[in-house]
Amino acid sequence: MEYEELEQRVNMAPIGTAKLGIDNMRMLMEHLGNPQEELPIIHIAGTNGKGSTAKMTATVLEKAGYRVGLFTSPSLVDFNERIQINREPISDEALSSLIDWVNHRLPEDFVATQFEMFTALAWVAFWQQDVDIVVMEVGLGGRLDATNIITHPLISVITKIALDHVHILGNTLAAIAGEKAGIIKEHRPVISYPQDDEVTPVIAKRAEELAAPLTVVDEKELHYAIDNSLEQTFEYKDESYTITLLEEHQIMNATVVIEIIHNLRNMRWNISNRALHDGLYQTQWAARFERFHILDTDIIIDGSHNVDGITGLRRNLERYYPDTYRLGVMGMVADKDIDTVLKTILPVFDAIIVTEPNNHRAMPANELAHKIAETQLIATENIIVEPDFNQTLAVAKQWLSRINCEKMLTLFGSFYFVGNLRKDLLQFQQESK
Repeated sequence: MEYEELEQRVNMAPIGTAKLGIDNMRMLMEHLGNPQEELPIIHIAGTNGKGSTAKMTATVLEKAGYRVGLFTSPSLVDFNERIQINREPISDEALSSLIDWVNHRLPEDFVATQFEMFTALAWVAFWQQDVDIVVMEVGLGGRLDATNIITHPLISVITKIALDHVHILGNTLAAIAGEKAGIIKEHRPVISYPQDDEVTPVIAKRAEELAAPLTVVDEKELHYAIDNSLEQTFEYKDESYTITLLEEHQIMNATVVIEIIHNLRNMRWNISNRALHDGLYQTQWAARFERFHILDTDIIIDGSHNVDGITGLRRNLERYYPDTYRLGVMGMVADKDIDTVLKTILPVFDAIIVTEPNNHRAMPANELAHKIAETQLIATENIIVEPDFNQTLAVAKQWLSRINCEKMLTLFGSFYFVGNLRKDLLQFQQESK
C-alpha cells in the first residue's frame, strides 16, 4: 500500500511534524486494548545494524518453527514491508481490514504521528494473527520512541551505536547511547554489540540501575578471515557459522543474534542448532550491500546514509572490487553529516552521478554536486547531475558503456532512494531471464 493511500485512511499528523515522546502512543494503544502487552517482544535499538539483526533473528526463529512477527523501518518501496509475518509482508487486503479495525476504535479527533500509527498497526496485526514472538525495531533513538511503551520485553538489544540524528539524540556517542539505553527494562535481559569506550559504560550503568542482566558480545571469542567470496564464515565461542550477507560488520551482527538465541534458550524457547545455522545462512536483507549482476556488470545497492555505515560501504567496495572502475549513484537527505560522508566515500569512486531521493528532506542534486566538487576528490568532468532518480540507471548505463575495463555500479545514500531503483532492477532482472 502506498503511503498516500494510508494517509487518506488514517488520521495522521503531517510528515515532518512528529515529536519524540510516548504519552500519545500510550493513549493510542489504550484505545486499541493494549495488544502489545500480550506479545512476547524482542526490542532492538541501535544506530546501525538493527534491521539486519532483527531480520536474522526473525529468520532463525522461523526456522525453529515459530510464527514470527517482524517490524522494521524504513520500507524500501511499500509500507507493507514494515509488517511481516514469517518474512511475508502484510497484504493490501489484510492491511485495509486492519486500518478499518483501528479507525473504528479511535475517537474521530485522535491524531497520531506517522510512526505511531505504523507501530500500532503492527502490534494489532501481530496480535490478531496470533504470532508466537515479535522482533521489533526501534524507529528513532529508544527512550522516547513510540515502540518503547513495551513494559516487559523478552530481551532488549542494542546494536552498533554511532553518530546519527545528532540534532535530536545528541552530538556525542554518550548522549546517543543514553537514548538507546532507554529501552532497557527492569530485570529484563539486555544484549549489546561490542561498543566504543564512550558507549559501553552508559549501557552498563543503565543495566545495573535496573538490575537487567547484560550480555556483551565477546570479541575475543570471535575469529574470522577476510576473503572475497560470496559467503562469510566465522567462529564464535568455538562454533563455526556461515552467512551470506556480504558486509564485514554483518559477522558482528550475527554474533549478537547468537547471543539472543542463547538467552531465549535459557527461557525455554526451543531453538535447535540447525535452526540457528540455517536461519543465519538463509537471511537475505535488501539494500544492505545487495548484489545484482545485470548485463555483465555488478550492481551494488546499499542504504548506508551515515558516516559509520558509509565507512563500512567503503571497506566492502575496496574488499570486493579492488581493481575495478567504480561508478557511484548517490542521493541523500539533508540532515546527515554530508561533508564527512563525502570525504569518506568519494575516494573509492572514479565517477559519481548525483540525484535526489523521493523524500521531503532530500538534498537538492545541484547542492550535493557542488559539495562534491568542493572536496576535489573527483574531477569535475566526472560529476554528473541527474535530479530525477528514475533516470539515473539510464545515465549510469550510458556512462559505463564508454568504459573498457572491469567496472561496477553502486547505488547508495538513502533507503528512500535505493528502494525505488531496486524495484526497477528486480523488474529488469526478471525480464532478462
